[in-house]
Amino acid sequence: MIGRQTITITRQTPGDWVDGVFVPGDPYEFEIMGNVQPAGTRDVEHLPELARVKAAYVLYCYAEQTELNLTDCEKPAAPDRVRWNGRDHELQSLGDWSHFGGTASHRAYAMIEVGQEEDDE
Repeated sequence: MIGRQTITITRQTPGDWVDGVFVPGDPYEFEIMGNVQPAGTRDVEHLPELARVKAAYVLYCYAEQTELNLTDCEKPAAPDRVRWNGRDHELQSLGDWSHFGGTASHRAYAMIEVGQEEDDE
């Protein structure tokens, strides 16, 4: 993969119920090697409608690395946050080409910048 760089991922550990109140888990960071590119038209089409107006990028990484958590209403896990170019991004969708093997074996995560609303005001 051309132009790989170290990407910092923040993942939230699972929370727990304490005396009837949900207490979120602690975040922790780890690093992967990847390449970030601007999202193309097809990538943006796979984003939720309200996310399409935000800055969107695609994170390409080798398939043998840790699979990342996406924004998904059906999964209890919080989405992973990607720290890139000094800003936080949330993973939204996945193009999984891990079954190709060899040098073509990779995953492409579409991600949107989070926290833009506060910056724009």
